[in-house]
Amino acid sequence: MSIEQRVKKIIADQFGLDIEKVQTEHKLSEYSIDSLDVVDIVMTLEEQFKIQIEDAEYQNADSVIKIIELVNSKNPS
Repeated sequence: MSIEQRVKKIIADQFGLDIEKVQTEHKLSEYSIDSLDVVDIVMTLEEQFKIQIEDAEYQNADSVIKIIELVNSKNPS
């Protein structure tokens, strides 16, 4: 499973969404995900991908693609 698919699955699972509806170009707000929810997503990403994400790094992560890019930048493999 690719990083993109794993990130989409995490978002879908955490917010009770159909994974097919989680699109890379969508803003997180389109799924009623707010800044506190992003913290939960980041914590899950850190655990699942064994990475460390600093607060400042995810402050502008307001879309699915930005979350994916953030994980990709931490997980070069």
